[in-house]
Amino acid sequence: MAVLRDYIKIKHGFAFKGDHISTIDNGTVLVTPGNFSIGGGFKEDKCKFFDGEYLAEYVLKPDDLIVTMTDLSKTIDTLGYSALIPNGERTYLHNQRIGLVLIEDEESLDKHYLYWFMRTPNYQKTIAATSSGSTVHHTSPARIMDVEIELPDLNMQRSIALFMDNIEAKININKQINENLVA
Repeated sequence: MAVLRDYIKIKHGFAFKGDHISTIDNGTVLVTPGNFSIGGGFKEDKCKFFDGEYLAEYVLKPDDLIVTMTDLSKTIDTLGYSALIPNGERTYLHNQRIGLVLIEDEESLDKHYLYWFMRTPNYQKTIAATSSGSTVHHTSPARIMDVEIELPDLNMQRSIALFMDNIEAKININKQINENLVA
């Protein structure tokens, strides 16, 4: 077993001013814990938007790996889960309490493998068990980086990640088909 701290760093986001946060879609999404699906993955159905100025260093890139470090639910059902920034027309801002996962050893750890690892129930239970807070639950980069991970060789990691990416793509296509049938 390996420890995540040997392979990654986690960067905190910026505390954007509340008076520039809006529900009107201007194409600039302020990424919040609400953008994480239960079980991980990115959701865009209830985005918050930002209409103020921001620094370029807080703009997330498509396929950036992020992790939620705050959970408002009583069941702690999104804390620690991962998501990937979508590839689209919108701009995504790196908000506080969202961690940007930076892989420091790409020769040993595949980003998509880590994405799927951070969506496993055992990983999430570990993060939830070490969280702080009673109403709002928090984790930290240090707690996440203390988690142990099994690391098969890089080719196997990529194969596992590709398999899971393909399943997720099929699920998303089926969801779109169902939404079109209902409409």
